[in-house]
Amino acid sequence: MSYSKEKQIEYMEKVQNNVVKQDNSVNLFSMKNFTQNEMNIMTAIYCYVKNQGTNKIKIRFKELKKITNDHHKYQNDEDYANAISQVNNKIINANVVISFNGNRTAWVNVFSYFVLDTKEKYLEIGLNEDFAALFTDLQGQFTQYLLMEYVNLKGKYAKRLFVNLKQFKTMGWWQIDLDSFKERMGYDYTSLKRITEKIVKPAVEELKKKLPDDYDELEYYYLPINSLKKNKIRFEWKKEDINKTKNRLKEDIINYPSTEVKSSFDKDEDEPKSIGIAYDSSMDDGLPFF
Repeated sequence: MSYSKEKQIEYMEKVQNNVVKQDNSVNLFSMKNFTQNEMNIMTAIYCYVKNQGTNKIKIRFKELKKITNDHHKYQNDEDYANAISQVNNKIINANVVISFNGNRTAWVNVFSYFVLDTKEKYLEIGLNEDFAALFTDLQGQFTQYLLMEYVNLKGKYAKRLFVNLKQFKTMGWWQIDLDSFKERMGYDYTSLKRITEKIVKPAVEELKKKLPDDYDELEYYYLPINSLKKNKIRFEWKKEDINKTKNRLKEDIINYPSTEVKSSFDKDEDEPKSIGIAYDSSMDDGLPFF
């Protein structure tokens, strides 16, 4: 299907404002104690900070609510500010560890600056330099996905599984030892039955239901197959047809409500102007590969 030039521009703006692009090491952050809404807020922040480096940016509450579909979940802006504050508190206590090529390990605070203004109704943030590097000018090992697809998933384990599977989208399979899998999911139980019932089965069922074009054939099994003591889990799904996926996403995004991820302030001249989302060269073909 062909589109007018105006529609193409609209599409590209929506794509760039909807894409979360993060270094693969971000996939290790389990968000263990986060609620589903808090996970949406944090992941939306990932979208805002893409290619912004350590720059401070302001985000209106109404914009953050809109792109995370939270505009009906909080009674007032004070409640919403408290929810955002909880995200920061949990990040502070998360003991975020970043490994750089296996040679240097850093225990970092994610935010170097975090301010909530309940009168003007905005969040202002700046990222720690090491953490900002995980979202800036990524060329190699990164994971890329649509924020709108992430937000539409309701289960926290479905969200975590979705992001990790996206890292291996071109392979069509992902195999990991169970201890590492539990860490990524933020789950403590050791019983294989509970892991299946609480994490794997509901997450797989939701992905198949909500994202059938990508995961209708998603299956899982434990390894070794012929052993009573399983220590690995393997997921398999059909490899993505790049052209088919891009065309489908084009339709989805064109028809999706406006979700511009911008820190736009147009009330007063002395407030920051819109910074938008920085241009991403991986989108030069007009359709990013998710």
